Amino acid sequence: FLLVFVLCTAIALGVFRLSYLASHDVKNSFVVAVGGTVLAAISIGARTLLFGWLYLVGLLLILEAARRGGWKWLGLVPPLFCLWVNTHGSWPMGMVVFGIFIASGLVEGSWGHAYATRWSGAQLRKLLITAGASAMAVFVNPCGYRLVFYPFEAMFGVNSGVGYVEEFASIDFHTPWGKVALVLILGTLLIAVFSRERWRLDEVAITMLALCYSLTYIRFMYLAGI
Repeated sequence: FLLVFVLCTAIALGVFRLSYLASHDVKNSFVVAVGGTVLAAISIGARTLLFGWLYLVGLLLILEAARRGGWKWLGLVPPLFCLWVNTHGSWPMGMVVFGIFIASGLVEGSWGHAYATRWSGAQLRKLLITAGASAMAVFVNPCGYRLVFYPFEAMFGVNSGVGYVEEFASIDFHTPWGKVALVLILGTLLIAVFSRERWRLDEVAITMLALCYSLTYIRFMYLAGI
């Protein structure tokens, strides 16, 4: 109970911190953190998935610190993925998020409410070195390559059985969770239309990824919350 309580609290505080870094407003950050916690209800329990969400929030905080000039924090990314692969099979999601973060800085421009700033040569080199070290770090586990391939076999293998797990079903918009998802989508759309804030290219991509996964698999509703 204590472990679950500490993990859930750490995740919620991490979402609050991410929100505050984006808005510099305590009230808005509180509302967002509460909303994210509501979406977390599907994941809360004595399960290792909580470690996956915690590591994802930690990764996002590290990347935000790097974007703000704290490039030394990138040194924590490979150890984070080493912990991740040894704790839960959701680490490929972290790799995808990290890849989006890197790719968003390969272009520069402005497109409506979205914009991107190109990485400098030194910044891109640090990111690619960190990505390479992280890819090697996931092989530091008791089972070697078998544990690295396990998440892909579990999701896409012939005998995975994912189709029989309720959490891997698509959202039914006639259920309470479906209504929450609908409010989430409409709210995001209204914010994008009426807010004067501009969206970074990686924010657009990660939001699209979160909505895609959370609508396809109810298990990933908390990804949309984060």
